[in-house]
Amino acid sequence: MKWLIALVAVLALGGFVARAVIARKAETAQLTLPARAGMALDIVAADLMVARQLELARTLEVSGGLKAVNSAIVKAKVAAEVKTLTVREGDSVKAGQVLGQLDT
Repeated sequence: MKWLIALVAVLALGGFVARAVIARKAETAQLTLPARAGMALDIVAADLMVARQLELARTLEVSGGLKAVNSAIVKAKVAAEVKTLTVREGDSVKAGQVLGQLDT
């Protein structure tokens, strides 16, 4: 008989706790839904910005040596003297461009 009374008391307590948890979840759901649905945003002209494209100029000071990513070493296969030179060291060149003339 004592076990039966204890079991009924535990079941009743569990039922009250479950009911309270379900009621709390329902209450929080009711509070959050209307608040989100009823919330309106007022946008004034001062809140708006016009986006435009600008050139971003940045400089970076670097100390030390720099090495080109793509570079080439020019060597002659014949013995000769340089007659004319159309480019200087560090100039950009294209494939097939005449760099200078040799006097054999």
